[in-house]
Amino acid sequence: MMGKYKILIPDGEVNLVIKVLRSLLEVSGISVYIMSTERCLGIRYSRIVRYFEYDPGFRETDTWINRINNLMTTYDIDVLMPVHLNAIRRLLECRDQLRYPGRTLLPPSLQIFTIAEEKQLLAEHMKRIGIPHPASWPLHLSDGNRSALDSLKYPLLMKPTLGLGGGIGIKRFENARELRESLEANPPQEEVMLQEFVPGTDLGFNVLCLDGEILAYSIQIGTLFHSEDYRPQIGLKMIDNESIYQSMACLLKSLRWNGVAHIDLIYNPNNGDFKVLEMNPRFWLTLHASAMAGVNFPWLYCQAVIGNKLPAPSYAKDDFLELAGLRKWLKENPLRLFRLRFIFLKTPVKALLMDPLIIPCQWYYNWRSKSGDRA
Repeated sequence: MMGKYKILIPDGEVNLVIKVLRSLLEVSGISVYIMSTERCLGIRYSRIVRYFEYDPGFRETDTWINRINNLMTTYDIDVLMPVHLNAIRRLLECRDQLRYPGRTLLPPSLQIFTIAEEKQLLAEHMKRIGIPHPASWPLHLSDGNRSALDSLKYPLLMKPTLGLGGGIGIKRFENARELRESLEANPPQEEVMLQEFVPGTDLGFNVLCLDGEILAYSIQIGTLFHSEDYRPQIGLKMIDNESIYQSMACLLKSLRWNGVAHIDLIYNPNNGDFKVLEMNPRFWLTLHASAMAGVNFPWLYCQAVIGNKLPAPSYAKDDFLELAGLRKWLKENPLRLFRLRFIFLKTPVKALLMDPLIIPCQWYYNWRSKSGDRA
C-alpha cells in the first residue's frame, strides 16, 4: 500500500498509539508527528515518527489546541488523528478553534459522542431503535434504595458507566445479597450500571464511518484470552456475518457516526443470536490484527480525511494473535515455534522487527522510572 501522508497524533501519551504505529508500518511513505504530555515513551524512537514534542502544558486545552494549529501549519500536516477518548472529546469541545477542521474525522457532536461513550446512554439509545442488547439499569451513587435489587435477573454485571476499557472495574454478582453486601462494603467511587449477564463468545465489530455510512469494517471473534475474566481478546479470528453487519450499520447510521469505533458484542455461535455490550468510540487494542488481515484503519482514516475513494471492504478470514496471545500460544505447545510463517504474518513479530527500538527503549524508561532516576 502507498500513502505519503503526514499525520499528527495529539495524544501520544496513550498506550494505543503503538497499535496505530504498527498498523501504519504496513504503509510506505507515512510520517508521524506526535504531541505528548509524557517524555519517556519508546514510541518516539519509531522509524516512522519524524517529530516528537513533550510538554506537560498540553494538559491545558488552550495550549494544546494552539500547538496543534501551529504544527499543522508549520509541517503542512495532512491528517489530525486523535487516538483515545480524551483527545476526541477535547477536539469536539474546541472544534471551532481548529484551524483545519476538515483534516480530522470527529463525531457529529459532543452529545452523540457522549451517547456512544457512556454505556447506559448507549443502552437507552439502542432500546429506542431496536438494536439487541442486554437489559441494563443505572445505579446512581446517591441511590439509597437497594430494595429493587431483589427484582433483577441474576447473574448480572456491574460496570463503570465510563470505563477505561479492557474489562477494568467489571464485577459479576450471582444474587442480590452478594450485590448488596458489595455495595455496602465497597461503595462505587464512580457512576456504575448493572447489566444482564449474557453467556456467549466475545465478538468485536471494528468500523470506519463517514456521516453514518460504513466505509470499512472487520468482524472478529475471540479465540484466546487472558486468564482474568472480562479482559480483551489476545487471540482472534476474522469472520463475516451479514446479520451483525446490518444491525451495526443501523446503529451507526442512527448516530451519524464519523471516524473509527470498536463495538463489543456477545455472540451465540449455536443459534447466531448476538447482543451489543458497549461501543468504544476510538481506536482499539487489537487494531493491528485488522491491518494484518487487510483492513488498515489508520491508513483508511487518512484516505477518508483526504477524500480519496476507499477500496471495497475485504479482509482475510484468518487467525491472529497479539503478543500476549503469542506467548500463551507458545507456552501451550512450544513446537508451535516452528510455524514461522504464521508467527511472522499473523502476529506483531514482523512489526517488531521493522520497528525494533520502541520496546527496548520503553523497557529502559520503565527501568529508570523504577530505579528512581529521571530520564
